[in-house]
Amino acid sequence: MRRLKRAAFLLCFAAALLCPALLPATATTAAADSFELLVVGSEGPRVFLLQKRLEDLGFYTFRATGVYGAITRNAVVAFQKANDIIVDGTVGEETYNLIFGNGARRPSASSKLAQAQGPKEQLTDGERVTGHPLAWEQAEDAMRIGQTYTVTDYYTQISFSVKRTGGNGHADVECASAADFARFRTVFGGAVSWEKRPVVVTLGGARVAASLFGMPHGYRTISTSGMSGHACIYFTDSALGEYSLTDAEHEEMIRIASGS
Repeated sequence: MRRLKRAAFLLCFAAALLCPALLPATATTAAADSFELLVVGSEGPRVFLLQKRLEDLGFYTFRATGVYGAITRNAVVAFQKANDIIVDGTVGEETYNLIFGNGARRPSASSKLAQAQGPKEQLTDGERVTGHPLAWEQAEDAMRIGQTYTVTDYYTQISFSVKRTGGNGHADVECASAADFARFRTVFGGAVSWEKRPVVVTLGGARVAASLFGMPHGYRTISTSGMSGHACIYFTDSALGEYSLTDAEHEEMIRIASGS
């Protein structure tokens, strides 16, 4: 009897591994009364999984962040239109179950948005500024929340000021002023971008190699900068939000910013 139960369990477990997309829908159905609506401003693992699933279906063309912003909302709207359900840009139980179910319709034609790239040539005079790698543990102690720091783009050598507003495993930052945000956009080719750039952050007089992710997301605290949300700065061994994942691309940007 025990062997039969164990065999049944293993079969169910194998089926779950083969069809992971079914798990969220099943769990949601079992807890229908406690379903938590996903809306602009929602954050966490469920949003991350939602973005990855929408990417698989062809509606989401960017890196999953775990943050429900305008781009995620637009992807949800496109999914709802394609699947003939109520279009409101939020993910309630019906939308969530359909997204993770086997009956989800894909777009008839999916186009990838071009990845904007900032300039790679030096735009200012003088010697190129580089920094030394610093573990996130030490960088976090040096980069205090509420304080302002200078960031220099490795390629263009354009500098701008940012204020640290938070961050878990990395630093969330906002441009300190509208002029700083204008220089920030110049670094990314004139607009906000999903590009990662090698940068040097000045911490207590020391130059530290880091990586800057150029797409503002989440909420903003500096209303006069014109920046809609915060950007992220990663140091050596930084983690992607609460998921404790390192990012090879950020590590490569840090290497470049160190001049090696």
